[in-house]
Amino acid sequence: MDEMLQCWRCRRPGIYQCGVCIKSFCEIHGDPDAVCVVCHKYVCEAHGESDALGDLVCDACRQEMPELYGD
Repeated sequence: MDEMLQCWRCRRPGIYQCGVCIKSFCEIHGDPDAVCVVCHKYVCEAHGESDALGDLVCDACRQEMPELYGD
């Protein structure tokens, strides 16, 4: 199996792939609800953060729109 398609934590088949770091996660280690509200890509816990409304926004979208998501 291609290493990119294996879960980064346990080597099971990866079904979720982070849109920022491209690491894959299986159904156990991935969160099906971890999707960026801007680009709609899956986001791992290291590359996403909730905004003021509680919506998940990935680091890539935060950098592209600092006027909305800047610190």
